[in-house]
Amino acid sequence: MRSKDTSGHSTVQTLVESEFRTLLKKYYGEIKSKKINLTDGTSVVVDGVDNNNNIFVEIYSHQGNLGPGQRKKILTDLFKLMIIKYDKNVATNKYIYVFANNKIESYLTRNSWASHAVKIFGIILKNVTAGLSDETKNRLLLTQSHQATHRKNKIIKT
Repeated sequence: MRSKDTSGHSTVQTLVESEFRTLLKKYYGEIKSKKINLTDGTSVVVDGVDNNNNIFVEIYSHQGNLGPGQRKKILTDLFKLMIIKYDKNVATNKYIYVFANNKIESYLTRNSWASHAVKIFGIILKNVTAGLSDETKNRLLLTQSHQATHRKNKIIKT
């Protein structure tokens, strides 16, 4: 049996998500990670929901270039927001994808099916690059570099 690869998750990324929530507080109030129950009995966990369950947020802290894995993660996060919107069918709710990377913004606004889906589902894109400190960005880049090295070493050992 294969063990789950947790090299993509880190304490630094968790702390940065908290920093993102602080940046968002002035726009949307307090948001906290929450498990959302869907009408079919399944559930999905999102990175942020406001106290009134009207604002749903996914946060992605990746810095730098986007490889296939990062693009898949972005689409997975967007799909979570889309399924909640479709399942809840509440037009007044806000669905927000938050990031601090201009390359993500470019990826989601260029002419592609992903940007079309963002528009159709009314996902709000929120780039908080200007609000994130250089120190935080550098910590993320260092963490991502460590994670990439860990994954490469794991592949070599296999």
